[in-house]
Amino acid sequence: EHGRQFGWTFRLMINDRLGGITELGRKFGAAGNRLMRQTVYGLLTTPPTLEDGQPVFTNGAAATRSINDDPSPAVFSISEADDMRVRFATRQGIRAATTVPHRMRHIMCVTGNETFINQVLGRVVVESRARNTAEQVTESFTGLGVWADPLIDQFDATAIGGGLGTAWFGTDGESVEYAFLQGYEGVQTAVEADFSTRGMKIRATLDFGAGVKDWRGLDRNAGA
Repeated sequence: EHGRQFGWTFRLMINDRLGGITELGRKFGAAGNRLMRQTVYGLLTTPPTLEDGQPVFTNGAAATRSINDDPSPAVFSISEADDMRVRFATRQGIRAATTVPHRMRHIMCVTGNETFINQVLGRVVVESRARNTAEQVTESFTGLGVWADPLIDQFDATAIGGGLGTAWFGTDGESVEYAFLQGYEGVQTAVEADFSTRGMKIRATLDFGAGVKDWRGLDRNAGA
């Protein structure tokens, strides 16, 4: 549950020639959007401990889980992406002998690494087309979305390989979920008039939550 409330005087309304008050709705919406994104990204950059007592990412130290944190992190490359795909495809189920395969659909990174990753993926497509194997590569790599957001850059994740500069995350697009309180989707605003002063009060609330549903749909490479 998140919210902000403040008021303004009648004089301020009269002198609001720049339209600051009329822009409040848009600004509240933008602030709510930033908060939701920060909350979701925080689950990856500062991962919580799950119900099994293990962190979201583990490099194999926990015997009850398969690896989803590259034990030999490196800068993004096709071979590193393939290694991550293999880890996604061989996820361990509740029982050690059971495999629950997942498919990596997205790569998340800081904005400073987005162009490089797209260049690497784009180079493979171009080279493969020259070898007349474009159909296979189109399915394997061009279907892999690269997602970067300036808000990811703001996290202080020094525990991840010394920072987020070259770190990258793989996701299946389904294992992190956020939801609103039913009937209160998005930022909710309410305005109240002050009869005695002719001023106004405004309140904005955002009722939502986010969490990791399944560690199997996430993977991390701390980069180098």
